[in-house]
Amino acid sequence: RVRVADIAFIRACSFLVMRFHPGKEVFTVLFLIRNVLIVLAPLIPSSSASLFLMAMLLATSFGLIAYYKPWRSLLSTQVDMLTHLALLLILQMGALAVVDVQEHVTMIVCTACASFMIIAIVSAAAQSAARHILSKLHKQFHFFLCHHKASTACWARLLKMELRSRGSSFTAFLDSDNLTDLTQLFSYVSHDVKTFVVLGSSQ
Repeated sequence: RVRVADIAFIRACSFLVMRFHPGKEVFTVLFLIRNVLIVLAPLIPSSSASLFLMAMLLATSFGLIAYYKPWRSLLSTQVDMLTHLALLLILQMGALAVVDVQEHVTMIVCTACASFMIIAIVSAAAQSAARHILSKLHKQFHFFLCHHKASTACWARLLKMELRSRGSSFTAFLDSDNLTDLTQLFSYVSHDVKTFVVLGSSQ
């Protein structure tokens, strides 16, 4: 109904979707699910499992908010993150006062968390090593076209088109096509390019 510009529907649901950046409206559903699970968590018989579930929900929510920044204003994102940290601190302080007679459940939870962290660290290290090795063996771009935009931009475009017509392996990096983050420019040159091409001009 949003795609067909149903103004009445948009105004009626604005309190749900207008708080987020465009494309991040799914956080409305995610936050509702999170809140429902947090309310139901104390119903679990084991105190350890209940506290663990609430902590995981808050930590996951904090991570998603920090990464995606769904709120329209930066201040709202910062306040939400601080609220999550405060709730996590209160939850951890409360956990110190809980006496759980089901020690085996606590041990299972701790073992599962430790195993997950070890697996995550090893997987991240293996992925980084694999990407580093692959970057040495296979470059993403065969050519890097360095040019003066005002005088040789058209020449660079023509050269890239000619290289592409010679085969799929003749890939060329052109900033206007491939550069989405300026901070990654030197990383492209040092790791992802096989041949550096400078298009000379009078300028």
